[in-house]
Amino acid sequence: MMLWQNRFNAFVARLRSHAIPLRIRLWNGAETDLGASPAVMLTVPRIAALLAQSFPGQPGPCRAAADQGLQLWRLKWRRA
Repeated sequence: MMLWQNRFNAFVARLRSHAIPLRIRLWNGAETDLGASPAVMLTVPRIAALLAQSFPGQPGPCRAAADQGLQLWRLKWRRA
């Protein structure tokens, strides 16, 4: 198993206990849901985007997300 995969799996395991309505889609097509009914999807277009979030010394998470092309998509629409 690759280093990024170990870190990603540990991250997912920690967050699943919070039942966050989020789906994560990786560059390789793999998807994981952090809650039972995801309302938002985070798309990670390349491994560099994931690595930028996980190593100290990188720019803050928002800057790294913008620089690496992370995208958020709403999966479910609520009526007002």
